[in-house]
Amino acid sequence: MLGADSVQCYHFGWSPKLPTCKVGKVKSCAHPPQLLNGKGKEMHKEEYAHNEVMEYACNPRFLMKGSHKIQCVDGEWTALPVCIEEERTCGDIPDLDHGDIKPFVPPYHHGDSVEFSCREAFTIIGPRFITCISGEWTQPPQCIAADELKKCKGSKLFPPEGKRAHTIEYDHSTNKSYQCRGKSERKHSICINGEWDPKVACKEEAQIQPCPANARDMTTTVKYQDGEKYQFYVKKII
Repeated sequence: MLGADSVQCYHFGWSPKLPTCKVGKVKSCAHPPQLLNGKGKEMHKEEYAHNEVMEYACNPRFLMKGSHKIQCVDGEWTALPVCIEEERTCGDIPDLDHGDIKPFVPPYHHGDSVEFSCREAFTIIGPRFITCISGEWTQPPQCIAADELKKCKGSKLFPPEGKRAHTIEYDHSTNKSYQCRGKSERKHSICINGEWDPKVACKEEAQIQPCPANARDMTTTVKYQDGEKYQFYVKKII
């Protein structure tokens, strides 16, 4: 099979394109293409097999349009993303109650990050770093008092511990592993202030859905595993 193994009906038709079934041997791909104003994460091989994936990242102050992954499909690479220079800067760094920020000199350009830390007796919840993306800061963390941290509810997917696992509550930062039916690998999740991260669940791998009308085509055969994160950037039109 060449292409996606599933398609979906939308108001504009089927997406992604229907796959094809080829008889015989599939071709490998040559060295992946260079990305203008960006680079590949692993570019040490001269030949890539069918279905192999290459990941790209844009240079600082450049915004990626399209999927950060391309894939070798019968001798051809899927569409390369584009790195666009982002001139917008971010305003003041958000305040953090009971926390501190490592000194950072403005202006804050696209891709710049700042680091937060919490004061004694407080625990940081959320990302320690925030990043300037297209003129706006990503979501800052919180500093929660140690005695106010919430517990996580257990799950039926956890191995038994002498009593029903879903009736047990787990402290913040508890790491649990579990195994989905029919899968050999174990999954891991951490209790973060009352929520499991990633969410405790057994489901099949997912695919990024196509962009809506008037957006850049992001059709790709690359598959994304359960729990893998993907960011979309929406450009404001004034």
